[in-house]
Amino acid sequence: MLSCVWKSARRTSPATLYSTYPTHLAMPHRVFLVDDHPVMRDGIKMLLDRALELEVCGEAVNADDALQALAADINPDLLVLDLSLPGMSGLDLIKHVRGLYPSLPVLVLSA
Repeated sequence: MLSCVWKSARRTSPATLYSTYPTHLAMPHRVFLVDDHPVMRDGIKMLLDRALELEVCGEAVNADDALQALAADINPDLLVLDLSLPGMSGLDLIKHVRGLYPSLPVLVLSA
């Protein structure tokens, strides 16, 4: 069985293999987005929605909204944020998140 799968995998493009990933094997990783630009949030969300192992579990336009959402037990597996946010900066948000959720990974995007 394994050799049959391996032979067919060698003839299959990586994109096809990725699109046929058995989603019933694992729960997707939950991602929370924080960015004040709707175009950026929508673009990131569109890219993440294409990945079978990722799902966007929430969005916020500023740090205060993000902290409120995180306190509401959204339980993301990853926080993706922009450094330049209105009000509290992204760096200050990271400091708060580190204090409240020390094991939550943070990915910073900024232009």
